[in-house]
Amino acid sequence: MIDLIKSRIEKAKSLGKKKKTKTGIDVEALVSTVLEKIGGNTLKKFYKEKILNQKDLVIKKLPELKEKPKIEKGLFGWQKRS
Repeated sequence: MIDLIKSRIEKAKSLGKKKKTKTGIDVEALVSTVLEKIGGNTLKKFYKEKILNQKDLVIKKLPELKEKPKIEKGLFGWQKRS
């Protein structure tokens, strides 16, 4: 129990003072905290090690868009509309 309390106090100290925004979440602080915890090069490292090393990769050319796509929130979530 003492270890649990001690770790909770250390965690609270490590977070420091919270910067409040109008929406309630400081996205920049969240991003910096996540990058601090997992490391800044983790996604790049994962992509190089797990994706680029696969032997069966194929390059596909996507067709040109005739008009600018629109992203709209619908009944079942976000959807791309042409």
